[in-house]
Amino acid sequence: MTSLNPTQIYISNLPEDITEERLVDFFGTIGEIIDDKKTGGKKVWIYRDKTTGMTKGDATVTYHDEGNAANAVKTFDGKVFEKTGNILAVSIAQRTVKKDNRYSDSYNQGE
Repeated sequence: MTSLNPTQIYISNLPEDITEERLVDFFGTIGEIIDDKKTGGKKVWIYRDKTTGMTKGDATVTYHDEGNAANAVKTFDGKVFEKTGNILAVSIAQRTVKKDNRYSDSYNQGE
C-alpha cells in the first residue's frame, strides 16, 4: 500500500554529480524547502548506492506547503536540469506502507 506525501517531490534522472546544494538552488526557486532538524540543512535526500556511495540519479525534496510541491511538478517535470541535458521526471512522492503500518525508507515515483 502507498500513501502520498503532498509536500514532497520525487525526482529522477538527475546527473551523477548532483549535490544537495544544487538541488536546493534549482528547486528552491519554486518555494521554501523545509529545514531538516537532523542535519541543520534543507530537507533534501539524494539516493546513493549502499556499496559504492555513488548517486543513483534520484532524490526527494520537501517543501513547506503542498502548493509549492504541486507547482514544482508542473514546472520541472520533463524539463532539463541546469544545462546537463538530463530530462527530469518529477512527481509527488509516495511512501510504501509495510504490513505492520510502518513506512518503508524508500519512495516510489508517483503518477
